[in-house]
Amino acid sequence: MDYGDAGSIRPPTISSPTPPPPSDRPDTSDRPDTAVRPAAPSHTILEEDDRLYRYRMDHPNRGIAIIINEINFDTYRCQLRPEAKHRAGADIDGNNFFEALEHLGFTVFLYKDLRKREISNLAKHISKLDHTFNDMLIFSVFSHGCDDDSIYAVDGVFDTAMITENFKPKWAPTLVAKPKVFIFQACRGADADPGYILDAARAEEVDGPTKIPTDADMLFCYAATPKHIAFRNVETGSWYIEALSKALKKWGFRLSFQQILTRVNYIVAYQYESNAMNDEFNRKKQIPCMTSMLTKEIFMTPK
Repeated sequence: MDYGDAGSIRPPTISSPTPPPPSDRPDTSDRPDTAVRPAAPSHTILEEDDRLYRYRMDHPNRGIAIIINEINFDTYRCQLRPEAKHRAGADIDGNNFFEALEHLGFTVFLYKDLRKREISNLAKHISKLDHTFNDMLIFSVFSHGCDDDSIYAVDGVFDTAMITENFKPKWAPTLVAKPKVFIFQACRGADADPGYILDAARAEEVDGPTKIPTDADMLFCYAATPKHIAFRNVETGSWYIEALSKALKKWGFRLSFQQILTRVNYIVAYQYESNAMNDEFNRKKQIPCMTSMLTKEIFMTPK
């Protein structure tokens, strides 16, 4: 397992795959026989066998986990404010998440301060590897973010699709029907959530297919909701990654990954509140969110 900065772990030079030419598809928009027909189910909808609804976790390896931790930025090329040059406390996130994933049996690679081209090459390289004997994949990026869900490399902004598109079936055939989890620790806007004070009454309530969709079996995890900032403590790291790392260590083999993410939402939402000198960012809240195209539950078992 490798644990170092980008200088010691460089992805090999990978030439971009040549996209195939577009297929010559006939225009069927005005044909009456193109109505969608439901596929015949291969089993009853309420199948009692839980194994049907869980991803296989009995491969020899848990899988590869990538952590890209962007800490020091070229503020001129990124067009960032001078105070955004260094993400104080980000190293803590990298260490915490590395330990949590290693605890769950992943082969973890931690990179620091990668440029856009290096991130693109790394994603292409990982997608081309043979994942036949792996359970799943995790690919995470910790950085600054924008309100259009783009993220900063140390030399500029890139769209997260630059990473995720590489793991669709055409480009990553050995990951088909396996969970691919993408985690983005970054702001998604400039708004700080002021929260909402619950009244006493409300407070009591708180206590095997032949064809699959190309986006199936992907899970996108974000530190914050759209348009909102994600908080980071210079001593303990980002709220989201701190909570997620602790939760994976505590419940990684007991609960499904989806259940763990819901508990992390609860922890961040109810146990964190900002404490800043600037009133604009003082006593603010944060809620992580996820977009799931998973078709099964992720239950990890010890290797």
